[in-house]
Amino acid sequence: LNGWLTAYFGRKRFYAGCLTIFTVASFMCGTAHSIWQLTFYRIIQGFGKGGAGACRQSARTGMGAPPRRRDGRMKKTIGRAARKTMAQRRKT
Repeated sequence: LNGWLTAYFGRKRFYAGCLTIFTVASFMCGTAHSIWQLTFYRIIQGFGKGGAGACRQSARTGMGAPPRRRDGRMKKTIGRAARKTMAQRRKT
């Protein structure tokens, strides 16, 4: 659902909307008069924070540089070197 809403509204608007929902629900939690109201407002607060958290994670993954072809080779080379080092340590 978060992915569809992000695609429909845009990442920036969706994130701002989630933070607004979270902030309003936090205020309402402070004005609750019974445990049932507090529970209801906390559920709404969870929806706002859950959407904001998912949007923040997708924004972090989209901020990096585009992948390069050499990255796979470099990881493979580092993996081989690490395996050789570990094998040598086991022998001694």
